[in-house]
Amino acid sequence: MNRLTCLCLLAKSLAASAQQNSYAPIYVDCPSDISLVRPASDGLSTQEAAWTDKRKAAVTSALSDYLSRLNLTDFCIDTYIAGLNASNHAATPTIGFAISGGGWASSLTGTGALRALDARLNASNDARTGGLLQSMSYLSGQSGGGWVPMSVATSNFQTTDKLLEYWQPQLNRFSATNDTKHAATLETILKDVGAKAKAGFDVSAADLLGRVVGYEFVEAYRGGVNTTFSSVTKLSNFKDAKMPFPILEVSEVIPSDKEFYGVEVPDLNATVETDFLIIMPQYEMTPFEFGSWLGSAKAFTPMKFLGTRVENGRPVNQSACVKGFDSVDFLLGTTAQAFGFWYIEEKSNNTQGLFPKRSILHGKPASDGFQAKSQLARRIVSQFPPSLVDAVVGAFKTYFNLTASDVSYATVPNPFRGNSTSSESNNDDPNLRLADSTELGSSLPLTGQLARNATFIMAWDDATDALPYGWQNGTNLYNAYRKFKAQDVPFPVVPNPSTFVANNYTTKPAFFGCSANLTTKGDLRAPIIAWFASAPYSSYSNYSFFQANTSIPRVENLWVNSFDQMTQGNGTLDEEWPECLGCAAIDRSLSKLNPPMKRTAQCERCFARYCWDGVSVKETGASELVDPALLLNSSESYADWYEQVGKQLIDP
Repeated sequence: MNRLTCLCLLAKSLAASAQQNSYAPIYVDCPSDISLVRPASDGLSTQEAAWTDKRKAAVTSALSDYLSRLNLTDFCIDTYIAGLNASNHAATPTIGFAISGGGWASSLTGTGALRALDARLNASNDARTGGLLQSMSYLSGQSGGGWVPMSVATSNFQTTDKLLEYWQPQLNRFSATNDTKHAATLETILKDVGAKAKAGFDVSAADLLGRVVGYEFVEAYRGGVNTTFSSVTKLSNFKDAKMPFPILEVSEVIPSDKEFYGVEVPDLNATVETDFLIIMPQYEMTPFEFGSWLGSAKAFTPMKFLGTRVENGRPVNQSACVKGFDSVDFLLGTTAQAFGFWYIEEKSNNTQGLFPKRSILHGKPASDGFQAKSQLARRIVSQFPPSLVDAVVGAFKTYFNLTASDVSYATVPNPFRGNSTSSESNNDDPNLRLADSTELGSSLPLTGQLARNATFIMAWDDATDALPYGWQNGTNLYNAYRKFKAQDVPFPVVPNPSTFVANNYTTKPAFFGCSANLTTKGDLRAPIIAWFASAPYSSYSNYSFFQANTSIPRVENLWVNSFDQMTQGNGTLDEEWPECLGCAAIDRSLSKLNPPMKRTAQCERCFARYCWDGVSVKETGASELVDPALLLNSSESYADWYEQVGKQLIDP
């Protein structure tokens, strides 16, 4: 062995050792004859397909336990489970849960919803909703909603109560004054980011945000400083397929996008007939792969080698494959990388950059006229703190000589450059500039589950679409329907937001796609989607997406509210609700059995109550005021609740 070879081996050995305690990725020799790109048309990767087969068997067993808790009439559970097993699990329903964007609000309320479906919680079993979590194949999220699947996955599928013990949500990590197990100063965070920059990789606000929230959502050494997403595949519950498969979604900013104050963002004035909702690039991140089913790439690369410079599917330098770029912290920051919007919002004095999704319906900019003026407007504050925006811009200028434009996107070396399945723009770009998918007009992470042929998706929506009070009005799901219809993806037909408001779907569960004629393809390839708009059942849960610290009693209060919503007040609003949820969960699988089973009379009654019937009202353009009272105590106003309960929880 010559001296040069020895030095190279020593350098890589030292780099690998250093990476164990560093945020910086490292270079390693590429595996021989490796191909780093595969077309999306191949379907699932070999690794994921094997995992899926194992998961389907586990789901079948979990379904048997879950269904036995329900008071189903005229339905033989044993016959159903026997049919699933006889099909070699091909008929087993593919169930998923999707948590919308919405910062800390969606992450906490969405976790509360999951908790109500967990068979490890006795109260959930008593409410007859426990076990649906164990029956799920997929858990997806984006923006703040993406922090939950990452936390669940990296914890090896801990219970939510165990997660809360580690999260310590009462801490504001942006104002930490010393380094502890649960937080670090911004100076320490910037040194970590600096290590990545020194190693030759681009850095951005996504790195800073990810390192900060990593101390909350990643139970690992120094907030996951050296924990990778691909390492989840080594955890026992993932290897044994005893947990849902985590999927995070993110979008790409492209050169044709609009520019404000030097920062490019998707064109907010666009209508559905333009590229805005139809072909805007969108990517998913899983423990196995990074890539896209739709849009410009239509290809995947192994997650563990993300960050490698690739041309035509091959590494540009056989000795320069990258490992450690798939830091869970970086991905946490990437899925929530809306810094461009926050910067524009601050520079425009809160008149632009407000995620005005419903304005897309009419092809006109959103007005800032919905900004609440009263004391009660404290329930929802949309703006990212201007002082923090300025501090981030200043820090990156001082430490790294980067501009606001430079740090507004999470930069990833483009693994699809020169790839035959990629579009012309994606083919040429050396880097992908990634951002929060909420910038695309819908913050429900559904693409990955649809690509995996989900048959039932529970969509938790806490994206504060209905201003001024920050509740939901269906815009998220409606825009998702329009996008997937335009892309020829089977999807339930979804009405306009005014119909959501008129039918009170803003406060009660609603099912879409219950019959074939109410899907975009007129058949049963589309899943049934159960939409849950975060709503006030026992507590007012509409608060700022950027409330970076929340007291533990307030989180527990939010979880009780989510539990009340997922169980319909533990059955007080509808004693048959658990059975209705179960009917929707398994409905698509009935026709796949041999012989097929029919929807029962009980399920028909349920669907008559919860399924949209295909009738829409005229869209009024966000003129409705969505300001519901407590569903379980309608006589108690927000002001009364705040004085009696909320004040102690929100302002302890």
